[in-house]
Amino acid sequence: MTHPGPQFQHPTGQVPPPAGWQPSLPPQPPLPPQPPHGGWYQAPPPPPPRGNGPLIAAIVAVVVVIAVMAGYLLWPKGDDEATPEPQPAASTEPTPDPTPTPESTPPSPTPTVTAPTSPPAPRQVPGDAPPPVPDDLVTVHPELPAPTPTTAGPNPTNPGYDPENGRGGFIQPRENRPPIEAPDATPDQTWPTITDPGPWTGAWQTVAGERGTYQVPSDWTVEEPGVFRGYQVMGRTVGANGISVHGADACQGDSDLSFVGITKATDKAVDTQQYARFVAHLWALVINTEWEGDYYLVPDPVTMEFPFADGTTGHLSTVTFVPRTKQDCDFPAIRVSAAIRAGGSGEQAHGIVAVSYVGKEGELGVALERQVLSSFRPPE
Repeated sequence: MTHPGPQFQHPTGQVPPPAGWQPSLPPQPPLPPQPPHGGWYQAPPPPPPRGNGPLIAAIVAVVVVIAVMAGYLLWPKGDDEATPEPQPAASTEPTPDPTPTPESTPPSPTPTVTAPTSPPAPRQVPGDAPPPVPDDLVTVHPELPAPTPTTAGPNPTNPGYDPENGRGGFIQPRENRPPIEAPDATPDQTWPTITDPGPWTGAWQTVAGERGTYQVPSDWTVEEPGVFRGYQVMGRTVGANGISVHGADACQGDSDLSFVGITKATDKAVDTQQYARFVAHLWALVINTEWEGDYYLVPDPVTMEFPFADGTTGHLSTVTFVPRTKQDCDFPAIRVSAAIRAGGSGEQAHGIVAVSYVGKEGELGVALERQVLSSFRPPE
């Protein structure tokens, strides 16, 4: 017969009795005194005769004397004799707490020694440092008023603002996002102007990638060739590789002050002026849009003809704006610059972009940014 396991449920009204349970009996008359349990009952042995007491005491005394003499003869002599250690004098000082045992002492944190991180070795290629870009180009700090809100509507980049009907197909559900705001919620596009430190006159290093090469100051950080960096929102992605960084981890949250990267070339020849304007504006819109479908404006790009260090002429377009949403860095504004030039065969347009936090001391100066961008050369 098997017994029910621990999870077994007995039928209602049929719970088995507990172990050791016996059915009740009718009252019985009291029993006479019984011997203790644990075996067959035996009568106690008779007491010993009184006449043997003195003899037993004498025998015990003789055994004790013999044991004492044997201990004296066998006790070690000389230097091996045990000498009691002197006891310390009594002291009135309070007794210190005993030294905690390893079990009661919390482990101390083991100090970690981190070797200083060395900047990557410059990857030098033949060629001189890029010359300073002429300083009579159009400024990238225009005194622009806040942009005038426009009628929202379909847009290849941002569907726009429509609080009544909305625009479906968003990746993130609307209930998971902050309330939608009208385009005029775009903040005023004003920020402090910082004195430009001028062009770089120190050593240079070359950033070499599959999309081309360019030069940066020797104290910049150069990422590995396979690093891709950019922004993604609204189902749109903008990015670049061949990345270099100015002011690495210089902002709170380990954010960089600036980075430069090479964008993907076009499939065919295009107008470099229009394409530079498009790239700068697209990057700025994506950076400034926290949620897809929420429409925040950026100032119009400032576009100009731009000389590259190897004598080629292309175009530079720049958008500087105060972002609508909080960024990783506490600088008030962001500058996006895109320099576009034709390739060696003239059948493609190649570009390089720079994204920088600006409006506070430490920003990447305009003169140095233009030096770096002008050094860009597409692959042969």
